[in-house]
Amino acid sequence: MLDPAELGGRVKERRRTEGLSLRRAAEEAQVSFTTLSRVEAGHVPDLTTYKKLARWLGFAGTGAEPDQGTTIQVIAGHLQRDPALAPEDADRISRVVGEPYDALARREQPAQVHLRVASTLRPEVARMLGALITDMRRSLIDQP
Repeated sequence: MLDPAELGGRVKERRRTEGLSLRRAAEEAQVSFTTLSRVEAGHVPDLTTYKKLARWLGFAGTGAEPDQGTTIQVIAGHLQRDPALAPEDADRISRVVGEPYDALARREQPAQVHLRVASTLRPEVARMLGALITDMRRSLIDQP
């Protein structure tokens, strides 16, 4: 597994080994020049950038990619892979964690719009903006 804290060092190491400029390495990894520079300086990138850099470093498909799925599915996967737990015990822990999670996890939250000039806008404009922001939020949440 590729530790996010080691990412910058690994990127820098590969870039230097292959004699690549920061720009060329960024192009190959399909990330921006400034993002790659920040990662090399120790910044932990967002998940999408992490995956791109992990693939560029050759970690794709080797367990370096962050687990995907719901929070409970990720937890259950970790528990199933834990050599200290029998499979039935891992299942039991997953159920114990899953039940309160399902009860407490926040579901769809409405997006809110606060406008300083709301008194000068017609009411339908505020509703339209709220609907637009809600749609944008849903799209971002649904992205892989």
